[in-house]
Amino acid sequence: MRLWAKFQSLIAIAAIAALAACTNPTSAPPNSELVAERFEAAKASRPQLIKFLKDMPKGADLHNHLDGTIYNETLLAYAINAGMRYNTSTQSFTTAPPGGVVIPIDQLKYNDELFRAYREAYSVRAYEEQGGSGRDQFFSVFPRINASGIPDADVLAGIIATSLDQNIQHQEIISPVTPPRVRALFDNALRGVDVMDLDAAFAAIEPLLSRADVMQAYRDQIDLWETTAFDQLGLTKSEAGLSVRYTGYIIRIGDMTSYYIDVATGLAAISADPRITSLTIVAPEDHPDASLYFDQHMAIIDYLWRRMGEPKMTLHAGELTIRDATLKSMKSRIRDSIEIGHASRIGHGVSIAWEDNVDELLTFMADQGILVEICLTSNEVILGVKGEAHPFALYREYGVPISLNTDDEGITRNPLTIEFVKAVERYDLSYRDVLELARNSLEYSFLEGESLFNDRDFTKMRKPFRDIYNAAWAPSSAAQTLIDNNPKLSVQVAFETALAEFERAQVDPSS
Repeated sequence: MRLWAKFQSLIAIAAIAALAACTNPTSAPPNSELVAERFEAAKASRPQLIKFLKDMPKGADLHNHLDGTIYNETLLAYAINAGMRYNTSTQSFTTAPPGGVVIPIDQLKYNDELFRAYREAYSVRAYEEQGGSGRDQFFSVFPRINASGIPDADVLAGIIATSLDQNIQHQEIISPVTPPRVRALFDNALRGVDVMDLDAAFAAIEPLLSRADVMQAYRDQIDLWETTAFDQLGLTKSEAGLSVRYTGYIIRIGDMTSYYIDVATGLAAISADPRITSLTIVAPEDHPDASLYFDQHMAIIDYLWRRMGEPKMTLHAGELTIRDATLKSMKSRIRDSIEIGHASRIGHGVSIAWEDNVDELLTFMADQGILVEICLTSNEVILGVKGEAHPFALYREYGVPISLNTDDEGITRNPLTIEFVKAVERYDLSYRDVLELARNSLEYSFLEGESLFNDRDFTKMRKPFRDIYNAAWAPSSAAQTLIDNNPKLSVQVAFETALAEFERAQVDPSS
């Protein structure tokens, strides 16, 4: 009996080992330990660290605003090509004829004082030297950018080019996904309707949700953006190898009807086009409207979310500090955005420590896989929060998944590579930590389909991909079927194969 029991035990152990071999034959590329040593050496200086991280695959940027990605150099080039001039009084481009404060672009370019003022009007590059408010300077840029008339497709082309330069595999871009014609239809349908009478408001817009021309308008707009952007770059989408999705947005400032239309048209966009994957809420969270009407804002989201397919939501929440917000406004902002606003990701989340029952909330976020989109540079500029004052370490302590994001790369002048550099420098991250952040960005992306990993565990890779880190690896027919039918898994495979290639090059530059 003892021999039989021992034999059964050995069989059980062998079975467990075999299962482990199927799901986790290797948890890291074979060169990871050597590359980790090179990473630690690179931490000795910022240029070395930039060089390392620029080339390293970084996964996704999940939180970046389309208009905030525009560098002032890009805007200037657009204005020159469009034959525009510059108004030195409003610091904006114009089609008005030259005269007085309206000057030719050449005069702007070759006058050091005017050009310096221009660059500072379109970024936060010098807000500290000027002694002003980073927050105020940051939000003052957007009206000037939007007034320039630069096409969204041109901006998208810039995002794609920057992503390819930095070895980024996926972008989720916060964009104006609703065509103006569609918004006008919703606005007309709601004339004279009290949108806080939620049943009556939905009855007014419901006929629009089944109109084929309305749904097609969303798809046509995205088609135009992407066709134009890739044509400008001289690439096809498949040649670029960059996955792109779009997040619609709700503006939390203004009248309630406008807010309702933002929510309704944003949710309709998700139904219309699979490339539009989610909806968020934007504008300064310390604005009076954000606090005065927060309950109504959440009620509208909750109602329409339930009536319109229960799609993915990623809400800006907790982008607050005691400097500009009250304790009352911070005690449940993140929790309510999750429980009432149905956010499965949170943007910023800086005020987490002020939440009621914060231990329980953090544990819940970790258990449910509610990722926090961390934007280190943006939080530093707008909120004055950095280093130990930032909840980066608190989220990691509780196992809440986090990713690094740019928020508004052109305005802050900090691409995703620098966000990784800052995280490493400020929190002494290891190479393994950095890879976890990159993998998180894809695992918790809103890409459709199954994951490459089981149970959100990056040591449990799916069986058909167990040899993915081998230089000669090619997908089997089973693996190819999974890749073809699961966009998320497909991008994760692209990341892991790019990582293996990166590591081989670190160990042997001639490879």
